[in-house]
Formats: sequence, C-alpha cells, structure tokens
Amino acid sequence: MQINPAGSVAKVRVMSEEFGLSINVDLNLERYSELQLKTGELVYVAPRKVRVFAPDDYTI
Repeated sequence: MQINPAGSVAKVRVMSEEFGLSINVDLNLERYSELQLKTGELVYVAPRKVRVFAPDDYTI
C-alpha cells in the first residue's frame, strides 16, 4: 500500500499480490485519519463508486 496525502484527500494505492492488481482509492482526510492506515497493512476494499480503465485491446 502506498499513501500520498494530497490536499483534501489521501490517495491510497492498494495492491493485490494474489491477483496482480492495483486499486487507487481516494479517502477524505477525516476517514483516512479514522482508519489509521499503515504501509504494508492488510486491508479490504468495498467500493461505492468505481471507474475502470482498460487498454484499447482488452476483450472479454
């Protein structure tokens, strides 16, 4: 996990070793403070708003 406080939000990059994914999460500073996240800590993500960016050649 990488954490970068940026203005009114904390930008957190969460990485999954199992699936080879990274997820970018924006938290308001109040929520970030409540969670007391630390680099290397195990976290679970339950998104409310999601945007997915896939390469142009991606097919299902």
